[in-house]
Amino acid sequence: METIFFITNRCPLSYNSRNRSRYQDILRTDFSNFISQYPSIPLNASLYSKIIYVYKPRKNNEILDVDNLSKPIVDAFNDIIYKDDKIIEHRICSKIKRENLDMIKININNLPEKIFEKWEEYIESDCEHILYFEVGEFKNEMVKFGGE
Repeated sequence: METIFFITNRCPLSYNSRNRSRYQDILRTDFSNFISQYPSIPLNASLYSKIIYVYKPRKNNEILDVDNLSKPIVDAFNDIIYKDDKIIEHRICSKIKRENLDMIKININNLPEKIFEKWEEYIESDCEHILYFEVGEFKNEMVKFGGE
């Protein structure tokens, strides 16, 4: 099963936001630039999702909890990347300050060229927000107890 990758420079909205529906429409529109790379969607198997939000902190800028950050993104792709997000059995969500990005291991070997090009564009243009979303086949060994 192929892994689906998506990246955008949108600022995430909370699950509780009144503008959530509009935000999800914007995410789907942004994803339409990548959809042709994924002929096998919607996926219909046990899945994992990974969300990484890279941001520049600002004074008085409230940063979302990861649970509120991830839900609207996952919900936005029902009937597009997967039939229903109920088949996501493992969800990882991280938020990383832009200043700490140097300390994060980034494996670009598996990224499609179009996704990597967008990543570079956002990094080079010093984007305030980078939102990365990945969905793939869930494997039991992804679940770890007791630390790493």
